[in-house]
Amino acid sequence: MEMNRLLVFSALIMLIVLLPLSQTTSIAENVVNNIKLSIYYDPVSDTGLVIEELTLSSQASSGGVIIDLPLINASQVEVINVTDTSNNQILYDYHSDTNTITVYANNTASIKIYYTINGFMDEVAPGTYSGILDLSAYQGISLTAMIEVEGVYEAIVVPSGNYAVSGNTTIIQLNQPDTYTITLITSITTPPTPTITPTQPGATTTTTTTPGAAGTTSSPAGGGAAATTAGGTKTTTGGAGGLGANTIIAIIIIAVIIIGVVAAIALRK
Repeated sequence: MEMNRLLVFSALIMLIVLLPLSQTTSIAENVVNNIKLSIYYDPVSDTGLVIEELTLSSQASSGGVIIDLPLINASQVEVINVTDTSNNQILYDYHSDTNTITVYANNTASIKIYYTINGFMDEVAPGTYSGILDLSAYQGISLTAMIEVEGVYEAIVVPSGNYAVSGNTTIIQLNQPDTYTITLITSITTPPTPTITPTQPGATTTTTTTPGAAGTTSSPAGGGAAATTAGGTKTTTGGAGGLGANTIIAIIIIAVIIIGVVAAIALRK
């Protein structure tokens, strides 16, 4: 506890010493040469992470500077951290009423601001999201803004912007400090329609086997009736399931022969 108080007290002393020598500036005073804005956003959960990297002019980076900077417009903004070129934490104040941040930097060539956003877009229709990104406060500064959206969408950017899809991510690129309306429409891939080739009646045949029989019956696969003789009787190849006329005659002849043999033997006795 005592150590924390000592660190806070030391930081306040440093500010008291530096503030008279430092310059207070807004981003419009050319102290910031370049801003690289990276937004990582999930429209389904309506949450995102923003990283703003400011490259300072040589004049600002050689001494103390206080910079007021507007943050991305969203219903909820929470600043996570602010670091300098060496990735050391630097002091800042976040003003929720104006959604701006005041950064107290000293002898650094760049500043990175990390913060989360909620309520950046609204779902205006099932699978369709829309929101406004106001970058007009960055007029006069070289700006690069990149929005990585989780999911595959068609992006409509007004007045203008580029987008591309990489894997499961939609990437939107903006290069002008303007006010943008961004609409994301869920991209739906329509599956190809299967091609069905109609079967001509009688083009192919199927073979069915009568249970317990060796014979077969042919019928057209196109739904026609079974093959019949001219008289309308189904043609069946003989098998064990039914005895033909020739078979019956053969059995009778064999039976007569057996009876004759038996009778001849009996007479000899």
